[in-house]
Amino acid sequence: MLTVNKWDSLSNEALASYHKRFGPIVTEVDDSDYESAVPLELTVDVPIKALSLLSEDPGTFWFPFWYFISAYFPLISACLGPFANSLSIIGLIEHWRVDLATGLGVNEKKHVLEMNITSLVLGLLGNMSLLMNFAGKSAYIFSQIVSVLFYITASVLLVIALLITNTDFLGPDPLYGRTEGFWFAVFTSGFYFACSVCLTINFLGYLLGKYPPTFNLDVKQRRLMYYTVMFCTWCVIGTVVLHKLFHQNYLYGSMLYYCIVSFLTIGLGDIVPKTNASKGVALAMSLVGVILMGLIVALIRQVVLSTIGPTLFWHSIEKNRKKCLKTLSSRHRKLTAEASFYRMRLIRKEAKISQLNRSLLNDILFFLVFWFVGACVFHFTEQWAFFDAIYFCFLCLLTIGYGDYAPVSPLGRVFFVSWAVSAVPLMTILISNAGDKLFAISENMNEFIKKYLSIQSRSARTEINERISSGIIYGDGDESDLESEIRRDFDMTATGQDEGNDGDHTAAEGGMPTVSRSQTLAELENLLQSIAREPGAPSEDYVVSKEDWQQVKEKIDERLQKRQALYRSIFRYIKALKPLIADSMVEPHKRYEHSEWLDLMKLYEDEAPSPQPALANGRAPVEDELRSIDSAPVSAAPTTNTKVTPFDIRNSANFWLSDESPLRLPLQEPNYLIMKLFFKMDQELNELIDIDVGDMALISKLAYSELSSDTQRTEAMNEILDRRKIQFAS
Repeated sequence: MLTVNKWDSLSNEALASYHKRFGPIVTEVDDSDYESAVPLELTVDVPIKALSLLSEDPGTFWFPFWYFISAYFPLISACLGPFANSLSIIGLIEHWRVDLATGLGVNEKKHVLEMNITSLVLGLLGNMSLLMNFAGKSAYIFSQIVSVLFYITASVLLVIALLITNTDFLGPDPLYGRTEGFWFAVFTSGFYFACSVCLTINFLGYLLGKYPPTFNLDVKQRRLMYYTVMFCTWCVIGTVVLHKLFHQNYLYGSMLYYCIVSFLTIGLGDIVPKTNASKGVALAMSLVGVILMGLIVALIRQVVLSTIGPTLFWHSIEKNRKKCLKTLSSRHRKLTAEASFYRMRLIRKEAKISQLNRSLLNDILFFLVFWFVGACVFHFTEQWAFFDAIYFCFLCLLTIGYGDYAPVSPLGRVFFVSWAVSAVPLMTILISNAGDKLFAISENMNEFIKKYLSIQSRSARTEINERISSGIIYGDGDESDLESEIRRDFDMTATGQDEGNDGDHTAAEGGMPTVSRSQTLAELENLLQSIAREPGAPSEDYVVSKEDWQQVKEKIDERLQKRQALYRSIFRYIKALKPLIADSMVEPHKRYEHSEWLDLMKLYEDEAPSPQPALANGRAPVEDELRSIDSAPVSAAPTTNTKVTPFDIRNSANFWLSDESPLRLPLQEPNYLIMKLFFKMDQELNELIDIDVGDMALISKLAYSELSSDTQRTEAMNEILDRRKIQFAS
């Protein structure tokens, strides 16, 4: 049987495959291991790991459909399953029939009771299988089959038992009436059936090859089921305990209704504790219940904000981008790079506005559906006027609960339990989302007013904008201060002078250690001696002539020039990274202008000049040796497979609308640019390591030549150090 480790590996493979499709836009790495896809997760503002499991890409017609089935159908089952179990328990311990003459409950028939017990057991087993599937403790296929079979069987058994019992309520003058337990069983059978349908459709998606055999869920979504199980368990415990403490002969169903009214902070006041013991227990039960419900509401809100919204935004961008490209192709038109950039910005803006409008419309529709459906049910079950039912439902949705109206019929209270548990948290989330959208609109209006009324606020954001506009971010500003500081540090290091320091400070104390030239030569001597003692060291008869030594110096010059160019590039990248990092912390969703993108990409694609090939001068043996040094592998720090592909965004037609455009992704633009510069620095630092290792190999070869006397070797090393000093000073 497969375990959770297998599913983790499967997800990693899917993410690596997804990285092949979209990762080169972000990281441009060749390898397809999981770690290479991590930057894609950190750069895009969508649940990329969940989307990577789907065979459908954003922008395709069926993408939203299969995404919801893969991610949210299991989540719906995870919420309905435990709740159905709690209702089933109350439906088992509560009588289904009441004698209309005496008002007392009547025991169920034996075969009806047996089917009720069997249904509860199967429902619990199906929910346990689903829970193990969520936790990754059992295989997806096995758990899905078990859960679906148990849920559907439990639902069918309850329906049969309900139909048999319902015959006692028929006729012109029935002897029995339906109790809360009967209606709880009705709702339980419906919830079991809904769980089986959701899981069956999810399993069908796997059979059709839309996603691999695993739940497409993240940690927050899996945690939601655990909190739901805890909340439902707490409701059952509260129902049983309070039933024993309340002395007004309330039924178990009424006690569950009281717990839900308390945990949702509605407080209708129709059922209240009378004794001190019941009051104390009610306080403790309500405190824990409110906390658990708050955790569930917070998790649902996080899931909605962090997954649904960004994913649909990306889908809308891709759909409109492809539509625009198709239109341009049919008209045989091409846009310049700048025109395509602003067209892509317009597509993103339209997608954002469209998503905002749809979200507000969905919020209003959800509110109206729960409001009026609840009002219609209470209008018929409680015999209220329709306006009074609307008034009652609206107050309950806002968790006000004046208490002037409250359901008293068995069906009314059972419906209220299911309606309130689903409606009140959803309304809380919808109102919160609407508040966030109104806040965002007010922020945009505030920025609009500042822009046209010239209201300047001196803040961190203003300072960052000033630095960007001054050109520091692009590395074309004044470098004299940085270079003079580097030159000063190098001079002090080379001469052993450091004002206020004794030369023994370490990097842990706040600065780099200072090392004199004599110390450096001593370290090189020790290194060469250690190399001489290593197996496979060059033989003593290896001789370098003066002509060959001149060629060696030329090769060193070339390598120093390459190193100098790499250092300058890295300094520019560091300058550019500082304001970008500030942007990522202060305003992670900042959008850069076209000119800023051009300059940043120009900085990114600038290549350090390659060293010119050395003159052979007929000295093939030395040239071969130097070539072998250049191609020697780096053992201390292996190079990555990072590969930089230059961006031709100034001359490419429709570049920003193409598949290579970074704006086709829901990027956090500061993070994207930071990641690009990071990989560029990583590439050039590895080139520096290659050069340093080659230099040490070259020095080791010189150590065994005819220059290996103390005087000649010292002069050669001094010359190498002088060249490095000139390199830094320049």
